[in-house]
Amino acid sequence: MNFPSSLLCFLLGSSVLSMSCAFGAEDVGYLPDATLKFVKVPTLTPAAQAVDGPLLGNGDMKVAIGGAPERQQFHLGKNDLWRLQHGYSNSSPVTFGELVLDIPALKGAEYQLNMPLGDPRAEATFRLGNLTVSQQSRVIADRNLLWIRLEAKGGEVEVKPQLKVQQGRGSVSTVENRDGMFVAARSFPSNVVDMASGAAVAMKVLGSEIGENHAGVKKEAAKTQAFRVAIGHEQMQGGRWGFHGAIDELAIYDFALQEADISGVMSGSLDKKPLQQWKFEKPLPQSHGVTLVQGKSGKALKLNGEKKNRVDVGALDLPVGDISVASWIYIDQAASDANYILSCGEWSKGVSMGLSAGKLRFAVGGKYVETKPLPKKTWLHVAGVLDGSSLVIYVNGKEAARKLGGAEHWVQGHFKLIPGKPVDILLAMDSLFDAPDYKQRVVKNVAALKKAELRAIEQGHREWWAGYWQRSWIELDDPVLELGYYRSLYGIGACSRNPRFPAAIFGWDTSDQPRWHGDYHLNYNHYAPFYAMYGANRMEQGDPQDTPMLEFLKRGQWYAKNVTKTRGVLFPVGIGPCGIETTKGSPKYAKGPNAELGGLFFQQRSNSAYALVNIAQRWRSSYDVEYAKKVYPLVREVALFWEDYLVYEKGRYVIVGDAIHEGSGQNLNPILSLGMVRNAMDLALDMSAALKVDLDKKEKWQHMMSHLSHWSTQEKNGKTVFRYTEKGTAWWRNNTLGIQHIYPANCIGLDSDDKWLEVAHNTIDIMSRWIDHNGSNSFFPAAVRVGYDPDVILDQLRKYTKNTYANGFQRGNPHGIENFSTVPNTINEMLCMSHVPIGDVKRNESVIRVFPVWPKDKDVRFHTIRTWGAFLVSSELKEGEVSYVEVTSEQGRDCTLINPWPGSKVQLKGAQRSETLKGDRFTIKTTKGETVRFTRQP
Repeated sequence: MNFPSSLLCFLLGSSVLSMSCAFGAEDVGYLPDATLKFVKVPTLTPAAQAVDGPLLGNGDMKVAIGGAPERQQFHLGKNDLWRLQHGYSNSSPVTFGELVLDIPALKGAEYQLNMPLGDPRAEATFRLGNLTVSQQSRVIADRNLLWIRLEAKGGEVEVKPQLKVQQGRGSVSTVENRDGMFVAARSFPSNVVDMASGAAVAMKVLGSEIGENHAGVKKEAAKTQAFRVAIGHEQMQGGRWGFHGAIDELAIYDFALQEADISGVMSGSLDKKPLQQWKFEKPLPQSHGVTLVQGKSGKALKLNGEKKNRVDVGALDLPVGDISVASWIYIDQAASDANYILSCGEWSKGVSMGLSAGKLRFAVGGKYVETKPLPKKTWLHVAGVLDGSSLVIYVNGKEAARKLGGAEHWVQGHFKLIPGKPVDILLAMDSLFDAPDYKQRVVKNVAALKKAELRAIEQGHREWWAGYWQRSWIELDDPVLELGYYRSLYGIGACSRNPRFPAAIFGWDTSDQPRWHGDYHLNYNHYAPFYAMYGANRMEQGDPQDTPMLEFLKRGQWYAKNVTKTRGVLFPVGIGPCGIETTKGSPKYAKGPNAELGGLFFQQRSNSAYALVNIAQRWRSSYDVEYAKKVYPLVREVALFWEDYLVYEKGRYVIVGDAIHEGSGQNLNPILSLGMVRNAMDLALDMSAALKVDLDKKEKWQHMMSHLSHWSTQEKNGKTVFRYTEKGTAWWRNNTLGIQHIYPANCIGLDSDDKWLEVAHNTIDIMSRWIDHNGSNSFFPAAVRVGYDPDVILDQLRKYTKNTYANGFQRGNPHGIENFSTVPNTINEMLCMSHVPIGDVKRNESVIRVFPVWPKDKDVRFHTIRTWGAFLVSSELKEGEVSYVEVTSEQGRDCTLINPWPGSKVQLKGAQRSETLKGDRFTIKTTKGETVRFTRQP
């Protein structure tokens, strides 16, 4: 299919972005030909946050590209590769490793990499003198395969592919060369974490023979130095995190104990002498408040966990290199943060052993390994060992945890790249959650790949993305915004399609220690990336976001029962997949009001209601009963929570003890929660009616909706604006929680009372947080929902779009994929709004408005935007006139449309119907699958 095109380019910082727009006929749709241009070597790839390099992916396997021409780095990741262990800092998505293409001849070459999004691929051209190397790479849409094609012109070059697999955090990593195929695996075994996980890759080269392969381990030994030594406490703040129990026969060895040695230590028969040993047969000097009790053998040191209850040993010279610590311990109590057995200086520099939320942790030089929680009220022998690069823990003489301290496992080969003879590198990826035999399966799949299959693989990739783009499109005469629109939709399409494992906060995980644990943050970050997916008719990309909340339901019920003493579900701030809790037992917040029963809530009660914003959008725009059956258990539990938690007084329901911002205190009626509760209760009523369940709840839930407290206001800069709470926090200097009852909670819109629309406009004026560290993704659509000046919105949206790296992530903002929703969601709402205010009026299911907040002098066209009521809407604005409105009804529900031609009659035509409509708005009956077309009647 051929389309005329026009090329539009502009410069964003160090990255040029171009837009080649393919304009299609009205009935065939639109295929974008947008190109991202990277003209500078990425400097933030890899990173523990959002990266700046080119991004490839298929919604499960993801690749971030970094490095200079002579050393291209393909950072490998997969949505289901997590370290899955409950507890603060224990769980996060992790990187698999990287494929490096070492081409020494390109040192100093010009860097240029283009990414056409219509058929997504990274096309790099590296030039140095007469030599040119072309590199085309893509992650195939319908299989987990990275395909790189290399070609040379102007001379022969040597290429050294190196496959590295990440080590650390208790993972087991392997890599090998199997007759020219590179095979690597990384896994977290169940004896180290709460739920096993793992991934494997296999790589081969077609078109050239790999020679002189090498494999090995680069060791990074942890280092120590002399520090003061303390027994039974950590040394910061005068002695904190004391041990609560008994310690016996504590010893430090200046060598690495082996398993056989530890048996000798336990029996007292080891010939090798310790560097230092404490047997506690009599009180030690510098003891503070300790007692001696019967130990494992003779006397033992008894401690009660208090700061004053400790032993300060003094200075001790420790070896640089291998070291071991061994002791008998008896645990009376384990704190939710830490209990130190031995401390040599700061844990990040010296040597320490103790408990972390009940798990034994051994740390050397800032690296650590830890076990599962240890049993209490019994004598245990524990030993921590640094052996070269490995950190190992033994419990009762058996290995309980192992970690390779920062080592890289790698395999390397080399081949000649000859002009006229392209070489293809094929790297496939598989995981434990895909198949139990994932390691064998990935090898088998790669071994079977032949060069003759590559054309079909490429065609399948193109067809999938062509289908993705056809689901919905826009066409407007604005290269900046149009590029930002399609770049954002590409980003989510590339990182979100695994139904059980949605992309985490950064989308592409290139570090083992991502910020905020790289988790699913439930006070907005996890939901924001998907705001645009429903209107953009790409629900397959939005659906994965539901799964972590559904899998955390049981734990959320426990928190509701024990923290708030209610039914329903209460969510902490951070969770992972598979029911994992990522923020439990935070040492930083353990003794403050922000943590409750180990869970980190920041005093916020709104997280579970927030969890329903996208679920509500998905339901209202599809009325998919099978989807409702899947998510209703969560919807019901949220409704039950608020049924119990709300306080009814003086004829209204109030929200008490709920922080609007993290840690903002026991606020009364936070405006965010008031909005989220309305949205949640409306959804619960709608879904329960559709499923014909909980009908006995209808009266109570409707009463809650109609009697819930309303918004509070205040005066600011001479204008009436929303107050953040009725009592407590009045305003906040950043973020956008003061308007999130408008969006995404859906409580104010163009059908709202003029009073609230005026207050909303004033609040948008005063806040003016168009480029915000957290809240742009809600601020822009909120402005649209209340009919703010469209010229201002578009001008600010262009500034926002230009404030990005070429891959679409915001400059100077560590957050990741949450920024992908802002541009498409804002534009779709401006072009086609169907929202009806929740809880403010006796509402219709939807009211469709075309171009409601769009400059009338700006031509634009859109195709199949999905709306509330389960309609797909298409329309065009040309020379200030709406040309037509076309509506396809998926579920056969009533369709209400605001007359696009005020004062004129409207001609309605369908396959078997034709009628004339009149009025400012009209409602028509539809049937499933029916398409109707509205035009101005001549």
